Amino acid sequence: PVGVAFCYLLSGYLMELAARAMQVFYAPSGKSTPARHGWSREESLVLNQRPAEAAALYEAATFDDPGDPEPFLRLARLHRDHLASPAEAVRWYRGARETVRITPPQALAAAVELVELCRTEGRLEEAVPELRWVVANFPGTPSGDLARLDLEAVHGEERS
Repeated sequence: PVGVAFCYLLSGYLMELAARAMQVFYAPSGKSTPARHGWSREESLVLNQRPAEAAALYEAATFDDPGDPEPFLRLARLHRDHLASPAEAVRWYRGARETVRITPPQALAAAVELVELCRTEGRLEEAVPELRWVVANFPGTPSGDLARLDLEAVHGEERS
């Protein structure tokens, strides 16, 4: 009888340990790394011709996590592509570049997109700080070479 009771208690203890181990994978506590934002709601608003509502949600996300460059970049692209407000797009691209967790590829994308926006608006001279940053941080790359050529073009126009 003692051996049976011991086996019963041991098996119950082992099942409890196994259940706790499985809970880590199937029902996490939420105290670990937070889930990434999916942006599907904002994207669906844009697809449904409601970009102003999407902009409000993206802007709220910039306040919720000011170190994350993604809502800044998405908001800049939204202003550029759907809201026809290039000045706001420039502001949000620059805001993305100032975020804490921006990666080099994201920073390069923001700078290149900002330069392209200024180029299409006919105001390439406004992109000089970004052009200098790209030249300094990405020398010998296609992006760096193009930025150098753009800088030379801007400086050539200034001398004329």
